[in-house]
Amino acid sequence: MTLKDKIVSDTLFATVIKIGEKARGILFIPLITLYLGANAYGVYAQLIVVTRLLAGTFELGLHSAVIRYFQSYDYVSERRELYVDVLGFILVLSTLVAGGMFVFAERISQLTLNDATYADVYRLGALLIPINSALIIAENYYRAKRRIKSYSLLNGLKTYLSMVAVGYVVLFQSGTLTDLVLYLVLTELSFFLLIQGDVFRHLGVQFPRFRTIPKSLRYSLPVMAGQISGNFLTRADRLLLGYFIGPFAVGAYTVAYKFANQILLFSRPLSNSFFPEFSNLWENNKREDARSYLHAGTRYFLTLAVPSVVGFTLVGERLIALISTSEVASEGGLALPIIAIGVSFWGLTHLYSCLYYAAELTKPVSYIRIIGAGVNILLNVLLIPIFGLVGAAVTTAVSYFCIFTVMWWYSRNMLGMDNRRYRIHKIGFASIGMYSVVSTSGFDGLLIVIPLAVVCYFLVLFLIGGLTRSEIESLVRPIRSVWAS
Repeated sequence: MTLKDKIVSDTLFATVIKIGEKARGILFIPLITLYLGANAYGVYAQLIVVTRLLAGTFELGLHSAVIRYFQSYDYVSERRELYVDVLGFILVLSTLVAGGMFVFAERISQLTLNDATYADVYRLGALLIPINSALIIAENYYRAKRRIKSYSLLNGLKTYLSMVAVGYVVLFQSGTLTDLVLYLVLTELSFFLLIQGDVFRHLGVQFPRFRTIPKSLRYSLPVMAGQISGNFLTRADRLLLGYFIGPFAVGAYTVAYKFANQILLFSRPLSNSFFPEFSNLWENNKREDARSYLHAGTRYFLTLAVPSVVGFTLVGERLIALISTSEVASEGGLALPIIAIGVSFWGLTHLYSCLYYAAELTKPVSYIRIIGAGVNILLNVLLIPIFGLVGAAVTTAVSYFCIFTVMWWYSRNMLGMDNRRYRIHKIGFASIGMYSVVSTSGFDGLLIVIPLAVVCYFLVLFLIGGLTRSEIESLVRPIRSVWAS
């Protein structure tokens, strides 16, 4: 299988698994909102935001060192030492952070939810911090080894187990929010043990000596600055909504964000494959190949992201109403298309970041994200008290647009990227055509409207030359090879 076919195959396989993972987030909305209340969903969503923010921050960007240096190490013993050192270091640090969250749970609850009564949920949820930090390292071991399918399969298993666990505790045990969090912690812990067992089966086991940590930190600390700002960029809106308004606003906004975030299904599997492959190509002086793959990936992403944004303007509020209350649909429906625009620019930023990191240009990415995070927080503080959820959505769109624009501009000089239009005019024309047909068709049911929109878009895109026969074949060929194997 060629490198191009491998990237396409890994991306398609990971996308299928990611759909299940995203479905879990969507399924949790009616389970929690309808059975435990909209406020309970807001508390759950905020707990996930806080624990992932802390896990991602105090992982110190060391996952990037695992990916980068695995490409230059020839011996298993060197890779084992690097992995064990990084994992041990992160477990110690993140456990200390979890202890701090346990101690200051009441204060954290007050700051993030405008209510201190949810402290017990935060105390239990603190266990997710070291688990999630360690899982970040493990996931990037699979990326470094280019075993994307293996990790996707294991992560898919965890996704469905957690869906079963939450469904069981809510539907059959009439459990509380605390019970739900407990089951989630146990599911994540089980997955952590499973995934680490698989890693050690391939690498072997040794005690950490932390000799590789100084070198890893020299590479990762600039990444960490960008990662922290990135974490705040994707979560500051919900933290500030909780602070200014309360758990209902967090819940309604998170529902809209969950739908908009489906657009990242088209970029994250690509970026998971791109970083290790780009690092390998850059290391072997095949830089034009890396740039070519990035151009192709960008065109693929835009082909799917732009009509998705337009589609949310058509059916966004009705989609939310299917799985939540009418109040949540009314609030979230206005914000959904605006958030989707921001998420699309964030997906492009992820793709371009892969090439920056492969070229070891970590500082520019960090500086751009730090400035973007500052703009994001400032706009949220100004707009949320006045416009509520819509203010947070506009902030997301503006800050993500600014970050990607700056990153794209500098990529021309730093990475040798040229200016390409990616057939955006044809993608836009096909999306407008789709909107016109669907909005005037008279059909109202989602089971008719959504397939109709998809068919209209791709038909128009194909007829105007935005999608060629050879591109369709390049997608089908890796699927056939995987199926045949």
